[in-house]
Amino acid sequence: CIYSGHLVTLPLVSGGYVTPKPPFFRPLCFKLCAVSLALGSEHAVLLTADRTVYSWGSGSHGQLGHGALTSQEEPQVLEALWGVPIRAVSAGNWHSASVSSKRFPETFLIKLS
Repeated sequence: CIYSGHLVTLPLVSGGYVTPKPPFFRPLCFKLCAVSLALGSEHAVLLTADRTVYSWGSGSHGQLGHGALTSQEEPQVLEALWGVPIRAVSAGNWHSASVSSKRFPETFLIKLS
């Protein structure tokens, strides 16, 4: 995450995650079993232990991947990736990406702006 021109690593912490903007701590449901979290400017993409991808936040540019330009307050499963074994997620200002663990390159990139 880049904040004020500096690269900042925002970790998953016990019970949630840390953001560069208030509120600084945001809780996550413990049932998600988070493995990795990527933060865009106004959205988040989460990878769970069972390799399911969730996204939430602002969806004004389609960056959430739910097929609409609406925002989500709570983590929502990215249904387009259901059953695909994902190993990494990433987020930018107005896009999200994930990489599967299959041998062939299968990258899912959402960018509608």
